[in-house]
Amino acid sequence: MNFNMLPFGLQNAPATFQKLVDSLLAGLGESAVAYLDYVAIFSDSWAEHLEHLQKVCIRQAGLIIKAKKHQIGLNRVTYLGHQVGQGTINPLQAKVNAIQKWPVPKSKKQVQSFLGLAGYYRRFVPHYSQIAAPLTDLTKNKQPNAVQWTEVSQNAFHQLKVTLISDPVLRGPDFDKPFLVTTDASERGVGTVLMQERLDQKFHPVVFLSKKKLSERESHWSISKKECYAIVYTLEKLCPYLWG
Repeated sequence: MNFNMLPFGLQNAPATFQKLVDSLLAGLGESAVAYLDYVAIFSDSWAEHLEHLQKVCIRQAGLIIKAKKHQIGLNRVTYLGHQVGQGTINPLQAKVNAIQKWPVPKSKKQVQSFLGLAGYYRRFVPHYSQIAAPLTDLTKNKQPNAVQWTEVSQNAFHQLKVTLISDPVLRGPDFDKPFLVTTDASERGVGTVLMQERLDQKFHPVVFLSKKKLSERESHWSISKKECYAIVYTLEKLCPYLWG
């Protein structure tokens, strides 16, 4: 017996559906991307956008789009928790407001919940791992379930909130222009900023990257070794931007 339609609940259903959508958008990577049923089609002009819309043949895959669930011709759209458009990326304001109003955690689980939400926007926070280190320390197995909130914990909690409400903006990458990569290493971790020069002759961030805290062994490395590790880590993680 075969299914006529892909049922919900099967373990491999999301992956199977994603494979179908990827095959539908094959060769259209410069104008369309998809995460499951969230399909975004983007263009530099209205005429170009009409051409791109015609190339994405949803019906050929046996799929249907509900009219009330799609939008056409917007300058900015909400996509996977971000505001995207006109070459910029911002965190979704509703999520930022939720982070700002988050009460002081009293249990390990509440700390994990806060870090889960804040960590989703780590790409907007320079040195996120180093800032969040005092909070991640509270979630270790050896720590009690009722967290011991200290001034250091409060400072990290406050700094993450302040950074995310300061209207952080990332620029979309332009692969026709060179990238500038800066790296840094500290006692707690390594961080990176990927930037590009724009029309205003200023360098704007494309992505912030930071590694989870250095291990006990890595923390004992010399400064020069940590700096070299930051470069290697950066080139591996940012390979899709920098390769070639």
